[in-house]
Amino acid sequence: MFYKYSKGSAYKTKNHLVYGRLVKYFEEQKSQLIINKIEILIHELNKIIKTLEHKLPPPA
Repeated sequence: MFYKYSKGSAYKTKNHLVYGRLVKYFEEQKSQLIINKIEILIHELNKIIKTLEHKLPPPA
């Protein structure tokens, strides 16, 4: 499912930002703003995935 891949990519991007911040590659404030937006995106993707899983019939 596309949304699950998207969620995985969002987590990966978040992890890269967290690591980049730890090694001082990114500015604290700017990276935190992006991380917050990614967390909102992940939350929204989870809602979409949950909705679709309840509406779709199980695979045959």
